[in-house]
Amino acid sequence: GLVFAINKIDSVPGDKEVFLREARKQIQSVLPSLDGAAIVGVSAKTGYNVEKSLDFALKTYEEWQTYIQTSKLQDWLKYAESKHAPKLFKGKPIKLKYATQIKKRPPTIAVFTNHIKPLEGAYERYLINSLREYFNLTLTPIRLVLKKSENPFADKKEKTFSKKLHKPKK
Repeated sequence: GLVFAINKIDSVPGDKEVFLREARKQIQSVLPSLDGAAIVGVSAKTGYNVEKSLDFALKTYEEWQTYIQTSKLQDWLKYAESKHAPKLFKGKPIKLKYATQIKKRPPTIAVFTNHIKPLEGAYERYLINSLREYFNLTLTPIRLVLKKSENPFADKKEKTFSKKLHKPKK
């Protein structure tokens, strides 16, 4: 997790909030995977926002270590899908089957589905933003891994049942 403490904020002419918004845009355009990182304007000379940056660092560390139970992730997945269902793929519905956390630091969530490609991009961003909102993870990067759920019967050959011919009883 990262906290950007931009020093010399007291020497910025004009509105400091506008400056920080522009800094956020530039950082996100260069490092999009760091979405959610705190950006704080500080002044080492006057001590402005130094404690606030330390508070953000502690909160970021706490979120960075977050572990979410699979049952809670399943609840979130149902909630996210009910709010905005994925589009159809070749006329068939895309199923979000299962979600589990596969790694901490940063929180990495695997979502199992029957089709990965149509979910990449906009729907993937929607899931990440929904996850942030649902679990209040505003200061840490979140990784979302889309995985294809395997059909457990795909490798099995079709069973053929032999019919026994019985002779009629006399």
